[in-house]
Amino acid sequence: MVPPDSKVPHSVESSAPVVRWSIVTRFDSADSCKQAVTALKNGDKLAAVRLDRLQFFIRRFLRNQSSDPDPERARARVDAAICIATDDPRFKEK
Repeated sequence: MVPPDSKVPHSVESSAPVVRWSIVTRFDSADSCKQAVTALKNGDKLAAVRLDRLQFFIRRFLRNQSSDPDPERARARVDAAICIATDDPRFKEK
């Protein structure tokens, strides 16, 4: 998941409640998600794409990141990305 964009230039709202974050893709396991997020944060796009069967969605995310007119905000999105279980209680926050 990635946080919503901030009104502050070149940044995201990483302190926003999880219910406002965007789901980028889903993984079969927490380990697969963590490996993909680590690879993205390290700039290893090819490793991130190979890590999970949902390659289409990861490629789409990377393509969206590279086409963002604000590359600093795109980087902030990747840096703030997290893995979260679908049953996490934070999804119920209002």
